[in-house]
Amino acid sequence: MMDDLRYVHPGDMESFGGSEARQKAWSKTGFPGSYLRTLGMTTYVNGSVFVHGGISPKWAKMGIQTINTETKRFLTELESPDLWKVGLFRDHDCPVWYRGYAQEAEPEICDTLQTALDILDADYMIVGHTPQLEGKVVPRCGGRVQLIDVGISKVYGRNCAALEIISGKMNGLACEI
Repeated sequence: MMDDLRYVHPGDMESFGGSEARQKAWSKTGFPGSYLRTLGMTTYVNGSVFVHGGISPKWAKMGIQTINTETKRFLTELESPDLWKVGLFRDHDCPVWYRGYAQEAEPEICDTLQTALDILDADYMIVGHTPQLEGKVVPRCGGRVQLIDVGISKVYGRNCAALEIISGKMNGLACEI
């Protein structure tokens, strides 16, 4: 939706019938573009926050509802080049790009995580965006953050794993492709 095609495989382009057709499909009027613009950037389920990159305390202060409302507003009102001017989609610590919980040292980052969780009234944060090249779900900060990008893409090793959550207990599961 932001026309950032650095990670798009040529096969993906071909599956849409070329780059022009793919761009139309991801536009405000195409599918999946029109559908995805109706969704939020994050969600809260039973004490767990799910988000692509991570929600730092700075963004947690906005709250999940505001993050999602602003996401939908910007995605429907702005064209892709203008989205890069919006901090919610551009800043290094925004919910899309933040890698702190995956890359910064423990226990320091755990204090930052706990601050964000407290602001969001959550117990856990489930994040992707930073591939775990061992191919396993990685819990950090005593399990309060779960890193679930296991590198399913061929580029990262075609790893397969899932996070199972049953009655608040989290368990990383391995699988084979």
